[in-house]
Amino acid sequence: MKFRCDHAFEAPIERVLAMYTDAAYIPAKYAVMGLREVSVVRRDQDEVHLDVTHRFLEQASITIPAMARKLIGDSDWFYVAQTERWHFASLTGELIVDIEPFKQFTSIRCDMKLLATASGCVNQMHWDVTCSVPLLGGTLAKFLADDIQRKTQRDGDVARQLLASHY
Repeated sequence: MKFRCDHAFEAPIERVLAMYTDAAYIPAKYAVMGLREVSVVRRDQDEVHLDVTHRFLEQASITIPAMARKLIGDSDWFYVAQTERWHFASLTGELIVDIEPFKQFTSIRCDMKLLATASGCVNQMHWDVTCSVPLLGGTLAKFLADDIQRKTQRDGDVARQLLASHY
């Protein structure tokens, strides 16, 4: 399932990119969002790129369908590993998300592009969620996409709050 979400900021690209690349940003954002057990698994940054992986425990934001429960169990909390990469010269990035126990049969990817606007900038996010489970793959992909869309809205709201107060 493909969909697009945008995060608009009333700030120049340089300021938003400075926030995105600050080592304290993701842990601060995830704390505000109520995620648990947030940790940095790997971080590599130089003048050309940022490559960082975080792991955290997150709760589903929508009701999990009964048929999905047969595959994933009864918990509403899931471990997530999220790798974020930014290429500074092109102002492009990507997110790769692995959600336990979905990671063996799902692919969650987001291509990002920072673009200047009249009032600041926007992070255009093009998501692609696929699931390879026979007969249920489309339903599970839709479930995950719906969950991501809800969380992406909240993520953008928190990012704008942190940008205003810390960057």
